Amino acid sequence: MELIYSIFLLMSAWYDLKIKKIPLWTLGVFGCAGLLSLFSGTENGWAGMAAFLPGILLLLLTVCTGGAAGAGDGCFFIVSACYLGLSQTVTLFICSVLFCGTCSLGMAAWGFTHGINAGKMRLPFIPFVIPAWLWLMFCRIAVG
Repeated sequence: MELIYSIFLLMSAWYDLKIKKIPLWTLGVFGCAGLLSLFSGTENGWAGMAAFLPGILLLLLTVCTGGAAGAGDGCFFIVSACYLGLSQTVTLFICSVLFCGTCSLGMAAWGFTHGINAGKMRLPFIPFVIPAWLWLMFCRIAVG
């Protein structure tokens, strides 16, 4: 399932960079495949349901900010929860936020030193999931 999830991640990141949206068909197709993984997985009950929290929180953030945070990011993490389960979804989310935050801080510092207002710039979030996913895969291989 890692291969299918990796394809989903790369496609979503590509669309997020190119058109700043993740097409519904991508979420639907990979979401259905992820549901098969979810129902055949080991995490059931509350642990399985808790894996959806990062995606739900991102969707709530989208509503609270009036769309400043993209709904596609929340939907992406909901589909990711089907493949990864609770611990990996939360780890992936936190690492992605750290990578994105580091890049945003660098952009802000660069803008400040060059007299450019970086506060209005929009940064796609899903591409920052790629290094987080690679890090997660590396850790899984190194430990296991």
